[in-house]
Amino acid sequence: MRRRLPWYGGLLVVLLSFSMPLAADRLEARIEAAQPLIESLRQRFREAPETLPVVGLRGHGSRPLSSYRLRGCSLPELAYPLPLPTAVSHCVGPGVASSRSDHPEQRLWIVWEYREGEWRAGQEMARQWRRRGTWGWHTERDTRATTRGGRELALPVTTASAAQLQALGALWRHLATTPLEGLETLDVDFPGAWPPGLAALHRDGRLLLRDHRLAGLGDWQEWMAEQPLPDWVEGVAGVGVTRRSSYDDPPTPALLLATRRLGESRQGLVLVPAATPLSRDPIWASSAWALAWMEITEGSWNRR
Repeated sequence: MRRRLPWYGGLLVVLLSFSMPLAADRLEARIEAAQPLIESLRQRFREAPETLPVVGLRGHGSRPLSSYRLRGCSLPELAYPLPLPTAVSHCVGPGVASSRSDHPEQRLWIVWEYREGEWRAGQEMARQWRRRGTWGWHTERDTRATTRGGRELALPVTTASAAQLQALGALWRHLATTPLEGLETLDVDFPGAWPPGLAALHRDGRLLLRDHRLAGLGDWQEWMAEQPLPDWVEGVAGVGVTRRSSYDDPPTPALLLATRRLGESRQGLVLVPAATPLSRDPIWASSAWALAWMEITEGSWNRR
């Protein structure tokens, strides 16, 4: 018999808020509204894992979470608040995905998506295992990286450690308490082409470098000192380039809200101009801006 779980106070209001038109939403209000939904999923996770079906990698099979014989599985953390609340769990243990004895240590990432008034079946989105006698990890991912509700996921989010996912959940909770006034109508005039050797420029003067060829940096430093940016903007970043640097096709300037280590890369929560190709499938969007996770190419912070 399916166990009945208690409703959280005000959950009806939360559900109604997720039926409202996206264009009218305040980002911080939607993040706040997602929190009791995440807590309801966590309660089922702790108390009734047999009621949480999980679909295998690439849609193969389905079985309850309680059958996974896990040594450790982190509570779901909010990964995306919009357009649909999406959570990720990180699991480790023998037999996560198979009973093969030559894979004694395995990791698994399960994605949960809230649609049509309920948490849908979890999806295995990525899996890693270490073979006996070897040092490296073998990674298998759902190459589509898309939820059944159509949410395109950044791969680093679905291969982050449990600690990294906890930090990500804490970031969303922080943003829910941050008044992001003017986000929809924020008007920023960038000073020109982004220096390809620069990854990010922080408000306190720190630089995240790709290399040391920084032609044009002075213009951006002067702009940063004079620009009346909201307090919740940490700086600016160049995004959209996966190579170490590109001088023929420089990165696109973006407003930087936060950086986090996810998986093996540094990711930035950024606002990119809505007219750019980088704005496809955003977490949140207005007529001028799109909010997304973008890779911030590795470098080192330097004080200038």
